[in-house]
Amino acid sequence: MYHIKEKRGIPVDKESKKQEMFEKIQKRKEEGKTVRKIVGITSLVIVAIIAIVVLSGYFYIKSALEPVDPNSTTEIEVEIPIGSSLATISSILQENGVIKDARIFKYYTKFKNESQFQAGNYTLTQSMT
Repeated sequence: MYHIKEKRGIPVDKESKKQEMFEKIQKRKEEGKTVRKIVGITSLVIVAIIAIVVLSGYFYIKSALEPVDPNSTTEIEVEIPIGSSLATISSILQENGVIKDARIFKYYTKFKNESQFQAGNYTLTQSMT
């Protein structure tokens, strides 16, 4: 019933071959489980990092678009020179404390297609949105 073959000087029968194959399959299954766990954990970490970055960006932009001081009634005189670009206007507004972040203001006005600013003297407050 048993076929005995010699493999590297060691006799091998069918049962030991079956056992050897079974052990190899079990080892591969365990390796596969380990790989799946590593891939799963790595995927969750990446998704968590992306979520944190997106939420942080959202709250930063939301904060930058809110009034500098919602309760302020102090008037601020701002002069916008003739021919000022959006970058210049946003810098002037930030320097005078009317907006929190010139870069966010610039991107937001471009996003809302609000590019028709006019030169002149303006009276603004930190509570304006």
